[in-house]
Formats: sequence, structure tokens, C-alpha cells
Amino acid sequence: MVITENFSVTELSRITGKSRPTLYKYIAEYETGDKGAVPGDISELFGLIAGGAGKRDIYAYCESRFLPQSFGNGRLGSIIRLIADNWDKLDIDALEKYIYKELENGN
Repeated sequence: MVITENFSVTELSRITGKSRPTLYKYIAEYETGDKGAVPGDISELFGLIAGGAGKRDIYAYCESRFLPQSFGNGRLGSIIRLIADNWDKLDIDALEKYIYKELENGN
């Protein structure tokens, strides 16, 4: 399996939030050419892995695609997605300082 040469299914499950059985199914479909049966974000991830992307790039992709989803559709999920989607436009240091200041003030 091309996909699992550099990543175990357990590792992929951890970084995508998908179950191992689901990933085995997607890997089989992807590697047999039935890429249309694989969700777009997973197919894109597999393409990166098969294309030889490094672990750092794979983790960055997963962090931007799957971590925000794991927080659900509530307010926290919305905020996490907003930050993730606009990471390059934000002053992260200022945001971090603001959060710590709010925590110190008990707000």
C-alpha cells in the first residue's frame, strides 16, 4: 500500500479523527482507483502522501482540515475554524497575549 508506507493506519486515524476501519476502506478504494468513493479531503490527503509529501506537510494539512472539524459546529468549533482558515492573516502573538490576558482577568 502506497498510503501506508510512511503512515500507519493508526497514525492516520489519530491525525484525521477517522476510524481505522473507515480509513482501511478509503485506502482500498483510493489505491484501486475508485477515488470518487473517497471524501475529497481524505483523497487530497492520500494524494499528498502518495506524492511524497513530508510528514510536516501532512501534519499541517491534517491540522488545517481535520482538527477544526473535531470541535464540532458550536461556538468553539466556529472560532477554531475561523483561526485555522485565516492563520496567515492573523497576528497570532497578539491573539495569544489577548487570550492569556482574558484568562488572568477571569473573563
